[in-house]
Amino acid sequence: AAYRTALSKTPFRVGYIDAFAGTGYRSPSRVERPDSLDQLDLFPDLAEVPTQELLDGSARIALRVQLGFDRYVFIEKREDRCQSLEALRDEFPNAAPDIRIRRGEANDEIRKICDANWSGYRAVLFLDPYGMQVEWTTIQAIAATRAIDLWLLFPLGMGVNRLLTR
Repeated sequence: AAYRTALSKTPFRVGYIDAFAGTGYRSPSRVERPDSLDQLDLFPDLAEVPTQELLDGSARIALRVQLGFDRYVFIEKREDRCQSLEALRDEFPNAAPDIRIRRGEANDEIRKICDANWSGYRAVLFLDPYGMQVEWTTIQAIAATRAIDLWLLFPLGMGVNRLLTR
């Protein structure tokens, strides 16, 4: 929402790109799950199955931004997840004509997007990889557009330790 607000008075068409879009939902992390009965007593709604099982993912959050984006591009490698993303068109009918779902490897799809003419356009690209899938050449291609702002979720803590051997 802050990104969209910041660019609301510019002449640019503004897009949202999610390179590891998944299904539009995410599973709650261990931190978000109550481990003690005290937490459940204090917040009983956290114990409800729908609250614990599915939370909005980045694609769904972007589609709920009040000002909205001019274009949404969701990149996902797995066919079953792409089918889940297709269902977002029904859930968000006003944005449906502006939703693009690209099935493929994220680095390849991002580089294709970066090759477009970006004059008159701006975008925010959200990268939330599970590991080290993002190649340096992809980061360079994003920078070369001078129009795409990159938001990279970098795994800290245990995530970094698991990746050290790679």
